[in-house]
Amino acid sequence: MTPDRPVLRGTSQNPDVFFQAREACNKYYDAAPAIVQAQMDKFAKIVGRAYHLFDYVARQMPSA
Repeated sequence: MTPDRPVLRGTSQNPDVFFQAREACNKYYDAAPAIVQAQMDKFAKIVGRAYHLFDYVARQMPSA
């Protein structure tokens, strides 16, 4: 280790800096469902079948 050839071996982040970085990427995660659904809609126009991010199917419970 000399001043002529400095080397960075490891770093440390405090929690505030770490969470700022994690929160900065949330906008991409928030935008993803709308982008995927838009692509599914384009695909549906081609193949003639609609696809959705979530398809809820009601299931009847058997009577006791």
